[in-house]
Amino acid sequence: MKSNYPCLIKDNNTGEYAPKGWMHYRREMPWTKDIEKAKVYRNSAGAKNALKGAFNRYYEGPERDIEVVEFHTEFSKRG
Repeated sequence: MKSNYPCLIKDNNTGEYAPKGWMHYRREMPWTKDIEKAKVYRNSAGAKNALKGAFNRYYEGPERDIEVVEFHTEFSKRG
């Protein structure tokens, strides 16, 4: 997906969003189901760059099914 809209990182296994502060993906910071507390990237390129840094070969956290999704699409699903 390539998007110029604001994007989020979503785990399809749990329906949770990546929290603010990308370095915390590797630590024990909990992901959130509240879209207001999720980290919003300016576009899909920013989200993908964060994924490269966070989910590199040193990642030892739980298995995740990661997807980059557009913010406005996810926000409208809440309503």
